[in-house]
Amino acid sequence: MRNGRLITRPPGLSDTPGGAAIAGGLTAILGLGLILQTRKTSHSLVIVVMSAIGLAAVYMTQARSVLLMCVGAAAVMVAVAFKQGRVARASWGLTAAGAAIVASFLWASAVGGTAIDSRFLDITQTGAIATYQQSRGDFLSETLGDLLDKYPLGAGLGRWGMMEAYFGDPSTPGASHIHVEIQLTGWLLDGGIPMWILYGGAIIVSVAGVLAVAFGRSRRASELAPNILAVQLFVVGSAWRVRRSTRSSASCSGR
Repeated sequence: MRNGRLITRPPGLSDTPGGAAIAGGLTAILGLGLILQTRKTSHSLVIVVMSAIGLAAVYMTQARSVLLMCVGAAAVMVAVAFKQGRVARASWGLTAAGAAIVASFLWASAVGGTAIDSRFLDITQTGAIATYQQSRGDFLSETLGDLLDKYPLGAGLGRWGMMEAYFGDPSTPGASHIHVEIQLTGWLLDGGIPMWILYGGAIIVSVAGVLAVAFGRSRRASELAPNILAVQLFVVGSAWRVRRSTRSSASCSGR
C-alpha cells in the first residue's frame, strides 16, 4: 500500500493469493451486459459502480491476464451490439466500460500503491500479446512441444491438480506429478489430442451457436446473445490461465 503496509492479494473463496480475480472479472462482464439491457439511468449507474468494484478486485489481485480477458470479452460484446444495430446502447456500454476501467484502476492504485501501478501500466508499454508471451508463452511452448510429444493420447488421470493432490501416488512408476499452469496442458494430460478436439470442438460449437442466435429472428434472444458470448469468451480465456495444484499454490504469482 502507499502508506507502507503490506496487503494480501485477494484470495476470494480460495486459499490461493489472487483467487478473487475470476469472480471480479465475471462481475465486470455481467455488469456490462446488464448495462446493454437496462433503460433506466439510475440502474445503469449502480451497475457501473458494481462493475468497477469487480474490476478493482482484478487490479488488486494483480492478475493481468484476467484484465485482458475482461477487456477482450467486453470489446466483443460491444462490437456485436453495434453489429446488431443497437448503436445507442452499445455506445453507452462502451462509455461505461471505459469509465469503469479507469475509475477502478485509480481506486485500486490508491489502495495498492506502486505495485499495482507498475503491474498494469507495463501492459501499455509491452502490448497485450507480449504480456501474454512473458507470463504464459513458455508454458504453451512446453505443452505444444515436449508434453505433446510425450503424451499425445494423455498421461492418465490424477497427474496434476487436486485429483493428483488427493488421490495421486508419486511412488507409482509412471505416475509422478506433472506441473500444470494452463488448462490446455491439463486437457492434454487428461485425454491427449482427442480431449483437445472434443473439448475444443464443444466450445467452438457453443460460441458459434450463440453467434447464430445473436443475428437470428428472436429479438429478445438476440439482445441477450452478446452477454452470453462475452461470458463464453471469458471462460475460454480462463483456459489459458493458471490451474495450480496445492503443490504450487504457495508460490503463486499473479499473471
